[in-house]
Amino acid sequence: MVTEIGQLLSRDHLLQLFAKAKESQIKNKGDYRIQEDWEKNGVKTFKRKVLGLCGRTCIKSLDGIAQTLYETGIASSLNEGKEIAPSLSGHSFYYGGSHFLKFDKVVNSKDEEAYRIEVDKSYD
Repeated sequence: MVTEIGQLLSRDHLLQLFAKAKESQIKNKGDYRIQEDWEKNGVKTFKRKVLGLCGRTCIKSLDGIAQTLYETGIASSLNEGKEIAPSLSGHSFYYGGSHFLKFDKVVNSKDEEAYRIEVDKSYD
């Protein structure tokens, strides 16, 4: 379990999760020398999984975002992904150039918790 029920993770902790996920996928760890490289590339990997190469925005259900967090190695289980997802809301994470991946909590057409994930050029 990542947190106590209802407790949100800090932005720094979330960045560590992105970095850990990318680090576990790289064979030649010498290619990345500083923590910010791991973080940036972990966010980029997540972005490409969710939005593809050129996508700009999408809405994912809680289950959908939890699945993506799990598939990219940010979460170690679907349940952990569901615990991490609310902490992402309201944050932007740098992934290259002048681009940030921004997360906002929304309600979908079925009145269910969902998350808007979009490429943005502003920092939170």
